[in-house]
Amino acid sequence: MIYSKFKEVKNDLINYVDNNQLKFISSTTVGLKYLWLTDLEGYFDDSIVHFEVIIEKGIISVDVHFENKHYNQELFNLLKQNLPANISVKKWQGKAITHNRKFDISTDIEVVDIIKCLTELYEFTYPLLINRLKEIFQQLKDHIDMEDKIKLLQYKKQIILQGPPGTGKTREAKLIANKILLNELNRNSYFGNNLVKDETVFSIAKNAKYTVKNISENNIELEGKDIQDKKITKSKIIDFVKAQNWDAVSNGNDRGAQAVAYHLYQKFLENQFKIIQFHPSYTYDDFVRGIVAKPDEEGNGLVYDAENKILAKFAKEALINFYRSSDHTNSNSIDIWIDKSFEDFKNDLDGNLNDEGYVLSEKVNIFKVRNKDFLYGKDWKTPGHLKFEEFKNLIKAVINQEIDLASPKLDKDRFVHSNYRFTYYGSLLKKFFEKYSYKPGSENVDLKNYVLVIDEINRANVSSVLGELIYALEYRGEEVESMYEVNNSQKLILPPNLYIIGTMNTADRSVGHIDYAIRRRFAFVDVLPKELDDDKIVFHKDWFKKVSELFIINYDEYVSNEKTPLKRGKTLSAEFRPEDVWIGHSYFIQKKLEDGSLEPDDFRIRIDYEIKPILLEYAKDGVLTGKVGEITVEDYIKSL
Repeated sequence: MIYSKFKEVKNDLINYVDNNQLKFISSTTVGLKYLWLTDLEGYFDDSIVHFEVIIEKGIISVDVHFENKHYNQELFNLLKQNLPANISVKKWQGKAITHNRKFDISTDIEVVDIIKCLTELYEFTYPLLINRLKEIFQQLKDHIDMEDKIKLLQYKKQIILQGPPGTGKTREAKLIANKILLNELNRNSYFGNNLVKDETVFSIAKNAKYTVKNISENNIELEGKDIQDKKITKSKIIDFVKAQNWDAVSNGNDRGAQAVAYHLYQKFLENQFKIIQFHPSYTYDDFVRGIVAKPDEEGNGLVYDAENKILAKFAKEALINFYRSSDHTNSNSIDIWIDKSFEDFKNDLDGNLNDEGYVLSEKVNIFKVRNKDFLYGKDWKTPGHLKFEEFKNLIKAVINQEIDLASPKLDKDRFVHSNYRFTYYGSLLKKFFEKYSYKPGSENVDLKNYVLVIDEINRANVSSVLGELIYALEYRGEEVESMYEVNNSQKLILPPNLYIIGTMNTADRSVGHIDYAIRRRFAFVDVLPKELDDDKIVFHKDWFKKVSELFIINYDEYVSNEKTPLKRGKTLSAEFRPEDVWIGHSYFIQKKLEDGSLEPDDFRIRIDYEIKPILLEYAKDGVLTGKVGEITVEDYIKSL
């Protein structure tokens, strides 16, 4: 009987709200004991917060319920601080507020009275919550959109973000790179050897300086004038990195943690992130491998050597990490330790070279550190050299007890160079092991992601620039033959942990350089214009709409639902798609600076020197044609 009568109430309410400022959400939110309602735009929904008419123990209550654990407290606090006399906090399994007027189902109920309660709740909550709800919806949408792009990149390994000018393709590429790098972030690999005692770290604003006094397993001890608690947890530092929180903070300890986080983050990106820009004259020799002329280290004119360029170098770093992270053998652990220790040893030796050099024997000193070897015997007619690779092989042989430094017997075939120079190699080895001691199983490597962003990828002839690597893009981990030999090998491998993100301006005339072979190996993702709602900027929606209507006629429909197909504007030539040429939202932004000023300080500068010139170029090239009202599109643009 109770629920039968409540059903009548619900039916009357549904008939009402469908024609007013509220509507019921869906049939799934109309239960035996309740009815959920939302605003006309759908921001008060079943996932975050909604209006609810509910019957409990024969009493009908009109409430606002909060459903999302991430935002409940924040949204609830916005209301709790301003509750009027007719609304109060409700005890419920989650967070809720309720209208103080209740309705006994056993009495005659006027639906208009329930509607009045709903209206009063709506008029109180909507103004206080709607702006934050819109922000949350946009954040959730952006998060889902970003996750979709990351999943696509992880599957395909290389994507191209394509769209007209000003849509933020490069910024989006950097955000994707950040996400995919931070996804595999762990504390040990992040801190690693990237921070050392007595290192200086600056605050984000560069107005405070800190010194690293000690590093322990869980904490970093900083010294600085505004730090109260000198010990800052590594977890707190990682939290700053994951949140990408680089805005100024007032608390001294937070500022110290943020400073260390940003300092390490820059090193992190330097090692695992690269960005380059293609241009029309860019070639394979610039990007993959090429012949380079350089002075002969012996002083005999020029030598011509093949060397790895940015892609081959980066791919090699990623490949080494990929192999070492999946190889947990003792031999691999030794190799990792040798690489780290030798690099420290070499740098220390180089930094401490003086006029007399580094002593190898009573009469022989190392006097120079080159790219691949140490030079000794400065006054000799032909100085000698100790090869880095040979030296590292000897270190490994000592660790594996294959040779004894006290009475070495070398395999002549294996150690060709050091066999006849062991007096000097041996002297350097002893100095090395005086400083470094290998502990079995001490080195493990975490798998890392590496991201290469190629801006304006279509401005070069991509097929020509990539050469044989077009095959390697599709078959990750497989060897391909390069036209050049480096370190006695023509092999090139693109490992699975190397990701490539290209950006492409679809309004550029050079789009034709992206042929079918490239298109098949890359996934193409549209990045289109959109309205922005961000407290850190001023977004000129009126100007954006005015210019957008030169390209599309369904602006309002598209802005409310970005999945809406674009309809060509009357002034857009039939030869062009709006998706390719409609200028983007970044043209309509003024950045808010820390001092409260705007950049540019006068938006008119952007209109006259950025927006109008590109529109006039479009008119000149026949992209924009016809008339706006009674004047030509060109005259209309000039009048803006």
